[in-house]
Order: sequence, then structure tokens, then C-alpha cells
Amino acid sequence: MKRRILCMTIALIMLFGMVQTAAAFDTSADTQMLWLVNVDHPLDKTFVPADLVVLDSSIYQNPNAKYMRETPAKALKLMLEGVEAAGYGKLTARSGYRSYATQSSMFSSRLQTRLQTMTYQQAYDATKMYTAIPGTSEHQAGFSQDLSDIYSALNNDFGDTKAAAWLRDNSWRYGFILRYTEEKIPYTKIADEPWHFRYVGTVHAQLIYENGWCYEEYIEYLHKNKYIALDTPGNYIYEVFWTNDTSMEFENITEISSDNAGGWIITTCSPKDILAKIKGNWAEQSFISLLNGQEFAYPYVINPSAAITRAEFAMLYDLLGDYLYQNKDMNREIADFADVPQAAYYYDAVMRMAKARVMNGTSTTQFSPSNLITREATATAIANIINDNTIKIISYKDLSSISGWAFQSIQKVTYQGLMIGEDGKFNPKDNLTWAEAATIIHRLKAYLAKNQPLKNTEEEKSTEQALPEEDNVTENTTNEDTNTAENPADEEAKDEDTAAESDVPAANEAGITEVLPPGISAPQTDN
Repeated sequence: MKRRILCMTIALIMLFGMVQTAAAFDTSADTQMLWLVNVDHPLDKTFVPADLVVLDSSIYQNPNAKYMRETPAKALKLMLEGVEAAGYGKLTARSGYRSYATQSSMFSSRLQTRLQTMTYQQAYDATKMYTAIPGTSEHQAGFSQDLSDIYSALNNDFGDTKAAAWLRDNSWRYGFILRYTEEKIPYTKIADEPWHFRYVGTVHAQLIYENGWCYEEYIEYLHKNKYIALDTPGNYIYEVFWTNDTSMEFENITEISSDNAGGWIITTCSPKDILAKIKGNWAEQSFISLLNGQEFAYPYVINPSAAITRAEFAMLYDLLGDYLYQNKDMNREIADFADVPQAAYYYDAVMRMAKARVMNGTSTTQFSPSNLITREATATAIANIINDNTIKIISYKDLSSISGWAFQSIQKVTYQGLMIGEDGKFNPKDNLTWAEAATIIHRLKAYLAKNQPLKNTEEEKSTEQALPEEDNVTENTTNEDTNTAENPADEEAKDEDTAAESDVPAANEAGITEVLPPGISAPQTDN
């Protein structure tokens, strides 16, 4: 109940501040709260946060902990009250904002101590693991705090306390993340610090906690995918966008923060309509055809230009239902994947895919649901259900970059016109987008209705009536492989129409040159 009240309170606070119309975001509203600060992304030595406040006197004893930025300071007080209310004693703030000069003094002092028993390089390397190099400390940015109980100094023993365990499990509810852990040293370059908590806000903290990321991994994910969403109770959803284009427009903005790594992170809160973003997209008709009348328990808003994960692709693919499973042994016993919890929204789709051997795991125990799916892995998953094993020799310009396990599958789906390259390339290692996935699966639906119809005559008839004569191509006025083109050339669209409809498509610009005899099967793994 307390968690629900907290989530509802946060949602109401953020909704009151929402911008209701789309407009280029205001960079002057930068909160700086999502800055990545580390050895690769330092702060200027002159930087001092403009909104430093003195902490409530009840939560600090050490004067070094006295200052934090205003928003983190308020959240810290609530979090420490939460620890005490949970019965784990009273914690105290030990170290908050530090100036560049203070950090320099600390680093130099600890370096000199180690130089008594080590070479300079040894001493320097050891010091920077436990004390941030001046300019690379989150303490200078003002949104971090070191915590311990009121009787102890900062040391790793704190990590073994019940209070520390509670913080690891609950700090995200207050907008904080445990910043440095032993398993994340390869990313953070800082040793395990069970006392160091960093404020990022409740939305980002929950995303980081639920995905098991450190902050470097979160920023890396945003830079790569440019989008992530967080479902909430009720009818609203938080969406997080990354961009380096300050002219982009967003609706319902709740926070704007630069990331100190070359871009901006925009957080929005919008009504929960999973199809809201597909309207006007080049793949809109593909989405409508696949989702119309179908139950699709996806908890977020579909962003057609975003990369699609393996679990999300499985859910979209699963919409083909009987077309995928009519000739498969769906009763065969398989073990659950360790990384696919039964409570996950994608569990049923993933398990059906695995039972039918339409999509296999990345190992016998792992499905890797949050991994992005590549174009070559997509080709193999699609090829797995095509009974016609005719393939073509292909001469894409990037032929050498196609993995051996995907090579025959790509020939097979290319022959059937289900996936077509761009500018003579297949781009096998590129991540598939939602729009591309919907278009490919929509084409496959039309192909299967024509070439591998359902056994039940009534179902087959119903399906044929539901599909317009050119249903497999009407949405494809663009190449499914073009992420950025929204108004493609008519010539390109015409080529795709021909490829999708003909039994033996003409050679396309990828350079298909020869039909091989049937009987060559596609591999049974998609990883």
C-alpha cells in the first residue's frame, strides 16, 4: 500500500508539471540531474551547483555532508526516514557536495600515503579506485551522498548490514541508485562502495534497478537505443528519450537534463496508448493489420523507430498464432529460461516460440529477452517457418559480414521477398526496429495465407477475407530496412510489391543471381 501511494503521489506531482503541446525542448530548463560523471566525462574545475542547500540537521553530523542539491536533499531525508521506519536504525549522511579543491586535497593526501609503500603508478592506480580523480567525482556535482550508521565510519562492513540491504532494494523508490558495486567495476572503474548513493529521479532509478544496470550502462543504452519506457499503475506511462538534436519536439515533458556525454535526456509522462506513436508512420498499416482484434499485452507505447528486443519481437511474431504453430508440437517439454520470469509480460510468447523452435534461446538456459534482435537473427526466425526451402545465391555488398549460421536463412527470406536490403546491402548486424519488424511479419502473414494456409477451411477463408488483395504490400511504401526514410521513392515501393507478391521474385538491387534446387534447410537457431 505504501508503495502504491508513493507511486501515485509521484505520478500526480509529475502530471501537474506536464507540457501539453509539442515543441522544441527548452535547453535552459536543464536540471543537470542526469549527468554522467566519471573519468571519461569529467566536470570543469570551476563547476559549483547553483541550487545547493543545507541538509536537515537531523540527517547529518559530519559537516562534510552538509550540502546537496535541493531535489536530492529532499529525497534523501525521506529515504533515511524510510530506513528508520523499516526498523533498521538511524543512518547519517557522511559526505555530500565536495568542491574540486576538496577532492584534489583528498586525492593527493591518499596518494601520498600509498607512496610510502608503493611505486607512483601503483599508488596512483590504487588511489583512483577508491577516491575519484579531481573533476570526476559525483560529489562535486552535488547529487550524491555517502551513508552509514551513526556509530561507524565509511567501510565495506556497512554493506553487510540490514540497513544497507534495505537501501539496495528500496533506494530506487526515492530516486537513488547504489552507484558503485564490485560486479560493475569494469564500467565504473571505481571499487565497491556500499555507502555511495546517487540521485537520478524515481523514473530513471526504477529503470536502472529493474534492469540491473549501473549508470554507465543506462547512459550507454540510451545513446544506442534512444528510447526506453516505464510502465506505471493507472493510465499513464513514462517515456525516456535521448537526443543530441535540440530542435526535436516532445509532448508532455516532465524533465529535461543534459547528460554530460554529448546529449539530452527527455522524460515524458503520457496516456497509455500503445499505438499512439504509430499514427502517420510508414509502417502504420502493418501494425494495424497485425494488432487489429488481437490481444497484445505490451505494457508500453510502441515507438516504431526504436530498436526491438528479442522478447518484444517474439510477442509481435506470436500474433501470427496458428500460422506459426499449426504443425508444431506445442506439448513438448522444455525448461523455463532462467532470465524469463513467469510474471514477465512476454513469458507466454517466448515459451510458445521456444516450444515450436521458431525462436530458440541464446543458450539452453538463457533467452536474453532484453537483447536487441539483429536483422540476420530476424531472418533466421522467419526462415524457420517457411516450408519452401528454395534459396538464391546472393551478392550483397556486405556479404562477408553475414554470419555463417544466418547465411542460408537470409538467402531463403530474400528469395521469398520477405526481407530486402538497402542500397545493395543486407546490413545483417543492424538492430531491427519495431517498424521493420511489423512490416516483415505482416509480409510473412500474407505469404503464409497464400502458400501455407491454415488446415481449417473456415479459418483459412476468414483469413483470406481479412486480408486485402495486396495486403502484404499496401503499408510498404518504404523499404522495411530504411530506418530514417519516411517518404520513400515510388520505384523502391514498386520493387518491394513485386518481390512480395511473385512466386519467383525478380533479381533485386542486392544482386540475387541464381535459383538453387530446393531441399536446403535453414538452421534451427537464431543466435
